[in-house]
Amino acid sequence: MKRPRQTPVADLAALQRDIDGLFERLRAAERQARPAGAAAWSPAIDVYECGDAVVVVAEVPGLAPESLALHVEGNELVIRGERRAPKPASGSWLCLERPHGRFERRVALEAAFDGQRIEARLKDGLLVVSLPRHERRRRPVVIEVKRS
Repeated sequence: MKRPRQTPVADLAALQRDIDGLFERLRAAERQARPAGAAAWSPAIDVYECGDAVVVVAEVPGLAPESLALHVEGNELVIRGERRAPKPASGSWLCLERPHGRFERRVALEAAFDGQRIEARLKDGLLVVSLPRHERRRRPVVIEVKRS
């Protein structure tokens, strides 16, 4: 059976409904895939070596140093924090796309680090953590020669 021809505006409206339905199904699938209690967002990171140190750079725009907590757990650097949803000066939100909420980011590290020399700096929305490796001091090994 042949469908009656619709106007171009009706065709576009039907296409928009189909696309809206597709995006709603994708959002629902994402909500189901995210484990309960998972962070709503996680900062992007870069990791590189610089001499005898490993440097981790995390994007955390808008966060103050007191809203971040860092520690080394085993061979992982753990970065935790929270970005609070801003409150509009007056009125109510029409669109709020910037991510907010608590996050935890773990960075697996291959070497042991000198905990006394780890430095973290926050500037222009970038958290830069420098993790100096343990200095391996080569001690002379004395081998006693015995008579047989």
